[in-house]
Amino acid sequence: MDQEKEIYKGSPSQVINLGIFLACILIIPIPIAIWRWIQVKYTILTITNQRVIMSAGVFSRRTEEIELYRIRDVSVEEPFIFRMFGVGNIIIHSTDKTSPSAVFMAFKNPNWIKDQVRENAEYYRQNRRWGTIN
Repeated sequence: MDQEKEIYKGSPSQVINLGIFLACILIIPIPIAIWRWIQVKYTILTITNQRVIMSAGVFSRRTEEIELYRIRDVSVEEPFIFRMFGVGNIIIHSTDKTSPSAVFMAFKNPNWIKDQVRENAEYYRQNRRWGTIN
């Protein structure tokens, strides 16, 4: 079996917290904004040539994996405020039982990430001679 190779690893953009940051200036204390910043910083999306891995959490961590051969569709959603900062949400639809739809919010270059997931999922299925498994 081929050795797993990392294709992408990154964190979402802090743009996701823009509302919180602005509210901190007016109402909310700074520690809440710092906590949100830490939460986003400890959210990691890793794409390998075999799976998509999302790990999140500061004190307790949760890791979810989606095997590439289970991916049915990948799309990008770019709300107006996110587009201003060059970020977007990546949405993966799969046959995975625990995460049939996974949304990865506020990542830079979302279309490039979407294309990488799609291309690698297709490559993995073709080389393994698998279709989408239900």
